[in-house]
Amino acid sequence: MTKAQIAAVLETIVKQQLDDCERAIKAGQRTIALNELADAVAQLKQLAKIVKKS
Repeated sequence: MTKAQIAAVLETIVKQQLDDCERAIKAGQRTIALNELADAVAQLKQLAKIVKKS
């Protein structure tokens, strides 16, 4: 993966998962926030595996 591709994936994770997590926290929806955070962690771990293989 190129640096640009890695940056794009990171931006996507932040935009989708962590923004949703923040909204859920503000709305008092703890379960949804935790699920969004767990999804973000899983995606970051997957990205780390891909980068290590490169």
